[in-house]
Amino acid sequence: TVEIDAFALCDIAPDAALVICPLDLVEVYFLLEGTLHLATQGAAPIRVDPGGIVIVPAGLAQCMASSQLSTRLVDPASIEAPLASGVTRYPTGGVGGGRVICGKINADLGGSFGLFDGLAHPLHAQLGDDPLVAAIFATMRRECETGLLGGHSPASALMKACLILVLRQLFAGAGLN
Repeated sequence: TVEIDAFALCDIAPDAALVICPLDLVEVYFLLEGTLHLATQGAAPIRVDPGGIVIVPAGLAQCMASSQLSTRLVDPASIEAPLASGVTRYPTGGVGGGRVICGKINADLGGSFGLFDGLAHPLHAQLGDDPLVAAIFATMRRECETGLLGGHSPASALMKACLILVLRQLFAGAGLN
């Protein structure tokens, strides 16, 4: 069973980088627009284009930027702005850049171990060419941005659908259909 809870909408300005301390949870990022440069400890940096999804293991310090030339480091706690939708917005200021919806993953395979417990480095899949994924991303964005009460619930359900598509793609690439 995999459950996802949408919890953040990050607007990352071209000159900014969100510095995230290690968290005790697995995260998933959905890049809505712009480019995301994700650096995590112990792994090569990842460039994510719109329609990209990244699964980040628990316990890794991270730096999320929309440019490799970001000069302004931002602590997310200093800019958080709760929305009525139940999602917290993290606006770094500035125009352009990247927009990311973040979710936390709870995965359990019959109570024995979590699906992502052995994950040491981020997993990345690019699904932007899939029309279904494009429609899902647009809907997730609307649900989070409008700030409507309970918007995080449909966004979370849509994140789960995309995560299943990502896992299918990753397993197929590894010959595990």
